[in-house]
Amino acid sequence: RSSAVVLSMLTSLQVCLSHYEGEFIELACQCPAVICCRCSPTQKARVVELLKKYTRKPTCAIGDGGNDVSMIQAADAGIGIVGKEGKQASLAADFSITQFKHIGRLLVWHGRNSYKRSASLGQFVMHRGLIISVMQAIFSTVFYFVSIALYEGFLMVG
Repeated sequence: RSSAVVLSMLTSLQVCLSHYEGEFIELACQCPAVICCRCSPTQKARVVELLKKYTRKPTCAIGDGGNDVSMIQAADAGIGIVGKEGKQASLAADFSITQFKHIGRLLVWHGRNSYKRSASLGQFVMHRGLIISVMQAIFSTVFYFVSIALYEGFLMVG
């Protein structure tokens, strides 16, 4: 799992996408990274869309120039690097960094925050359900088990 798919020519990616789409996606899904350089912006965006479609996993696109904007916008999480090619990528991205070496820290920090938010939401939903159930049980016992709801139906949803 230490290899990556590297597409470095406009024509090679065009051939892969037009004639060997299934094989290309199968190969790309086996690798931890897909690198597209010297390709058109629409081809880069198409690779991201195909990976999203076939893997059904979140995608992250990293770019540093104006030609990477469509790829960054097609991804679930776009990272723009402010560099020699201008600020177009960083303005179109979800996250903007100044150097490539900051990507590890960015992913670890936001991954940790996402995990913590998901865990606290799960705890909230479970505790809310428990509290509503206990309140309904107490209400039913006080009023001799009459089948009346304590809360309206819209409070029970999500």
